[in-house]
Amino acid sequence: MVLVLVLVLVLVLVLVLAQVHAALMAPEVVQSVWDVVRSQHPYITEPEIVLPLRRIDQVWEQLFPAKRQRIVRLLIDRVVVAEAGIEIIWREMAWYTLIIAHGMGSAAGAVKRFR
Repeated sequence: MVLVLVLVLVLVLVLVLAQVHAALMAPEVVQSVWDVVRSQHPYITEPEIVLPLRRIDQVWEQLFPAKRQRIVRLLIDRVVVAEAGIEIIWREMAWYTLIIAHGMGSAAGAVKRFR
């Protein structure tokens, strides 16, 4: 029973990481993040948000697993597991925090910050 529970947890973790990685590259996520940031911080320009998000996949590949987990914890509010699969509930402003507060404005800055 314990082994089955552990396997389920590992599977959920793998699925969550795959969805986070896919989200990092998805144009609709970039647009959604920009829409939220623009509505709450009108002084921030589109390139300040969109360009780092488009490069974040390069950064992701250079990060150690522990650092990826920190990013995942920052971005995800909760994961809902159901028979049909998993649903990730994102923290909307966490994307902004990832880019601005954690220095993801450039790939080099992000790798330096998270290593």
